[in-house]
Amino acid sequence: MIKVLLILLLIAGCALGEVHIAGNRLFRSEELRKELRTAGSLEEYQRQVLESYFAAGYFAATAEIDAGNDTTVTIVEGKRYRVSDVILGGIDTSIVVQRQSLNDNSPVTTAKIEELSKRVVDAYAEAGYPFCQAEIKRADVWGDEIKIEYTVVTGPRATFGRVEFTGLVSTKKERLRDRLKLEEGKSYRESQLRQSERALTMLNFTRAISAPVVAHNTRTNSADVVFAMRDERNLTVDGLFYLNSDNTIGGSGDLDLLNIFGTGERVGLHWSRQNKNSRELGIGVELPFAGGYPVDLKFDVAQSDRDSAYVSAKIQAGAMYHLSEQWQIGSTISWEKITPDEGRDSPSARIAGVTLKTAFQKRDRLRSTRKGVAVTTEFGSLYRKSFDSGNDISTGYSTTIKAKGELWQPLGRRWIVYQRLMPFQIRSDFDPIPTEQLMEIGGAASLRGYRERSFLVDIGVVSATELRYLFESNFLARIFCDNAVVETEAGTQRLTGFGLGMELETTMGRFRLDFSLGEEKQLDAMLVHFGFETGI
Repeated sequence: MIKVLLILLLIAGCALGEVHIAGNRLFRSEELRKELRTAGSLEEYQRQVLESYFAAGYFAATAEIDAGNDTTVTIVEGKRYRVSDVILGGIDTSIVVQRQSLNDNSPVTTAKIEELSKRVVDAYAEAGYPFCQAEIKRADVWGDEIKIEYTVVTGPRATFGRVEFTGLVSTKKERLRDRLKLEEGKSYRESQLRQSERALTMLNFTRAISAPVVAHNTRTNSADVVFAMRDERNLTVDGLFYLNSDNTIGGSGDLDLLNIFGTGERVGLHWSRQNKNSRELGIGVELPFAGGYPVDLKFDVAQSDRDSAYVSAKIQAGAMYHLSEQWQIGSTISWEKITPDEGRDSPSARIAGVTLKTAFQKRDRLRSTRKGVAVTTEFGSLYRKSFDSGNDISTGYSTTIKAKGELWQPLGRRWIVYQRLMPFQIRSDFDPIPTEQLMEIGGAASLRGYRERSFLVDIGVVSATELRYLFESNFLARIFCDNAVVETEAGTQRLTGFGLGMELETTMGRFRLDFSLGEEKQLDAMLVHFGFETGI
């Protein structure tokens, strides 16, 4: 508890008359008069005023009240103390490195003092005392410093004990243990527990639904940990449908079997239709932490038809190795067969490729991210052998560089700013670059306001900025603006799309709806995207 010397005056009850307030700079006089009207007595009013100043960091503030015919309130605000002015007592300085933990120039508010107390407890927990309790014995103002004296009960020094998971139906517990940063029997470290908690929130087949519970096992003098979990749906459907400006309907859908064997595996069927002449069908398999090792494996087979110009059949396999909780590195190998449609004189081709990938992400959660950053990079090299109608064979190489950066920034409790940047470049021995090797830009994934994959480009950058507002934890609205500078056959183009949308998550699934303009800045040419994700 904070004990500050208050000057209390014994004042007989009487009419207040006019109220004069002097010495106040932090609060307006009208605010202080309003508190006086709601207070039950002058003593209660004096206490409320001082508590308001203490909460703002003015711990040496005093308030004197002179109740004559008129009431005069004289306030001496004093110094506004900073966290760096705080001296902690009653603690083990070998455990709590005071100046390092208190290097903060923010005001000392009551909320800050609670945060400092939590830092003290966390420091002891990091040193192996998970059941430490620290209470403020007293807090005094001494000149330019605030001294906070603690009563610390460290409790027993413990190791990590049994780790249990509750609420699981499909997921095998052994696969979750592979993701933990703690080890049973080792010294307790609070940071390892928090890292393990974050690792479990970044899984797409199960999720932690509450903070872990740490209990003292008196028999083994260890800290048993319980994670409350919930499996995601085993059969999921993720769809996106959109109305093009020419009133044609396009869309895509994914049907996934997820976590059937309890290891987080996914077997999925993908279908998409851009227009009546462009469609794609594919099958994919993902094996996260395959065999219990920190390696994610992925296999894909797909066939696509682009504008009745050619048919592509592609096989690829990839692996991503988890260097740490945030960093991954990996590669993908692919083989593709290009066959022109009947009546086309373009060459057929065989393409073999290798792509190197890196990924970094640091987010507060995988779903409904409020704060975080994610960066991915790709460097690909392709070898192409083309066969034209005259049986001539030509060969060549191409390189592709892609990157994507995402940033989530909270603004207060409900506002979130989301930004995305995607630069890319393709170089090839073939001139012009074959159509199937160009980047496809446009649509919900890259440039809203334009038809899906409507631009074929070899160099450019695409950006997105969103302002999101959380009405509830499961409902948000957003306004967005997407921009691109790309190089096409027609030359350099600058493209802008904008609009508004919403996302809603219910027990039935997640739904999203976007309205955007770009290709044509007229309401009757608006593009509408409706997406949903559900399952059983």
